[in-house]
Amino acid sequence: MISQEQLDELWDFSDPHGPEQRLRNADTNQFALRADRNELATQIARALGMQGRHSEALDLLERIDDDEPVVRARVLLERGRVLHASGRPSQALPLFQEAARVALDIGHHYLAVDSLRMAALADPRRAWEHTSDALAVLYRTAAARVRAWAIDLYTNLGRVLLDKGSHPGAYEQFRLAEDAARAYGSEEQVHRAR
Repeated sequence: MISQEQLDELWDFSDPHGPEQRLRNADTNQFALRADRNELATQIARALGMQGRHSEALDLLERIDDDEPVVRARVLLERGRVLHASGRPSQALPLFQEAARVALDIGHHYLAVDSLRMAALADPRRAWEHTSDALAVLYRTAAARVRAWAIDLYTNLGRVLLDKGSHPGAYEQFRLAEDAARAYGSEEQVHRAR
């Protein structure tokens, strides 16, 4: 299994073309296991999806051997992301939910929280429920990388409350997002949260 930190080093979300090439050119000695190569392939599919190459991303995900639970969780999550990005959130939602279940079964809290965060985006009516579930998972771990999701999760809850006209509630969620950014985020995240 590839650590999330190793994957993060290959990503630059402001440029989906760069990560695609870095992932395709990843050191085969460092990622020699078949499961590792399959995990990298899920991230290549993510980069393709971010470039709007949805059919190509879905084709790649279809070809990945997902016998390993972590690979299965990533395939489900990335297939859901591609479907969501291509305007099919109702098809994406069950994939996000299944990805969260698989990730929780293997104790991969980072993937579980990411999957539940995406479920909240795909299902705005139940965004509060999905986000609350993600926060429950997040607070069961001490891992800073997982805890950093609190920034996005509280921001999303703040937006939900703002859309409902609950300004004091939204303010409280945005304040929690800023606190999380101070604890686990970068200066840029603190600035955005503020």
